[in-house]
Amino acid sequence: MGSSTWPRLYFAGHMYWNPSTYNNNDYGSADAADPPYANPLPTYDAERARLNWPWLGQQGVNVANFRHWSTELFDLGDAGRHKPPRKLAPPEWNFFGGNQCGFVTAARPVIEQPEHFSRPDGTTTVHAYTDAGGEYSTEGDWVGLEVQFNTDAHLGPFSTEAKLIDTNPKAPFTSQIFADDFRFGTPSAGFSAPVSHRLYLRWIYFQRNLNTDKKLMIAGIASTVFQTAFPYDAISWNGGSALQGELRTAAERDGGVLLQFAAYDTMYFSGDYFGPQDADQFPGMVKIRQLYVDYVKAWDAYRRGETTERPAPPCNRAYSRVAGWIGAWRHGEPITVPGGRVLLPAVVPNQPQFPGPDGKPQLPEPQPVVPAQGGPAVPFGNATVEAVPDSTGENIERVTVNLISTIPEWDSTGVRAEFGTVDLAILLPDPAEPSKLVRTKLATVVDDSNGADYQAEYDRTSGLVDIPASAFATQVSVADFGTHPLVLVANPAGGSPAVVLTENPLTAVANQRGQYVDEPGDEHGPT
Repeated sequence: MGSSTWPRLYFAGHMYWNPSTYNNNDYGSADAADPPYANPLPTYDAERARLNWPWLGQQGVNVANFRHWSTELFDLGDAGRHKPPRKLAPPEWNFFGGNQCGFVTAARPVIEQPEHFSRPDGTTTVHAYTDAGGEYSTEGDWVGLEVQFNTDAHLGPFSTEAKLIDTNPKAPFTSQIFADDFRFGTPSAGFSAPVSHRLYLRWIYFQRNLNTDKKLMIAGIASTVFQTAFPYDAISWNGGSALQGELRTAAERDGGVLLQFAAYDTMYFSGDYFGPQDADQFPGMVKIRQLYVDYVKAWDAYRRGETTERPAPPCNRAYSRVAGWIGAWRHGEPITVPGGRVLLPAVVPNQPQFPGPDGKPQLPEPQPVVPAQGGPAVPFGNATVEAVPDSTGENIERVTVNLISTIPEWDSTGVRAEFGTVDLAILLPDPAEPSKLVRTKLATVVDDSNGADYQAEYDRTSGLVDIPASAFATQVSVADFGTHPLVLVANPAGGSPAVVLTENPLTAVANQRGQYVDEPGDEHGPT
């Protein structure tokens, strides 16, 4: 079920992130565009998940002077992609982060130093919904209500924010969001539930934004999808409305409620103090370093008793755009990873590939495609497809294609790269030669041709595309749909059709991923 169920709520806004960045070390690894180069600041030992004290010791750094040393500027030299040489403080853009994260709401985050930092305009709210009958609406009691983790009403005076924890700094896909509870709406309208399954980074897409205006930096061009489910018996329903009744009925029937969202277009410096954003982050790095210096001086004065007011460290949160949805979840389906038939930008090796009569594989290898705006060819991100059968169980009523993190964006404004039309197709047996599979169009899922605006369509439904079977170019039965591979095909204007995503015969997912285990006494440190 998952994304194919109705009713469905759509929300958008921003996430905030407050990691401590001392473990970044991203100026000391091989860059795709350059040969490997030496790390000028190997301050972090990712193999053992701890500070690199042997190297720090060689620099004369110890616990007593660590904080002062960390606010010095170091010449990166000709560090790969960073030319000409630049200067950087070891902790980079957020030395004093506490790993807090969450949706931007009216109450969070609180900006401790508004003279330096700011937050995005607006809050993260539901802006539309599709009711149980499939009608889309932007009006109703639930429209305009916020989504949030760790609400004060649940946690009382011990309220704390959700946290994004890096369980393995060398493998970014193991990062996890830990939260106590989730709420949509208010105590008088909406619902809330404990978060019993942590949220993992899924579908990491490193080309989500092509960044043609060069205003995104570091991982700002990437995106990730998060998901979790709330069992029906754990949900507290607040107030009442027709839409709540529909969602509650669907959740009780299927087993619970599903939350899914994509975070993308991350900005690392916000506030007039830092000036305009662009890909050259070093002006921001130098300015944040000055705030580190000022804080350490103020802290020293406080420790010496020269002042009575304890200084607050600079908190430089990053902000991502967010698009997400809430719907029904069925027991037995994935909790932390998008469900449905997964379409990937590559054929996984060593799998059966739907061999043809000559024994050779027939599963097409996906190709990157040049956007209509120009530039190099780019791959698509993952997608899923789910089908809903009609009352007979033999025919398809509709399909839902989940494109929440599939089509890359053109620049930092969020405008999409255009690829003409993108079709969902199926590989069906050739009537003249049944052992041969022929690509057959089912329906168009993205349309940027003739002035059409896919960006607006994405914003309406957070990338979910519902297609009734009546709109299919080729009618297929539930049996045929379920036993033949699906592909996504781009049809760029002036170019040839190209398969951009394909279904692999076997896709295995796990609800849980790597976890960090501290083993005291191990001479090699934590594992």
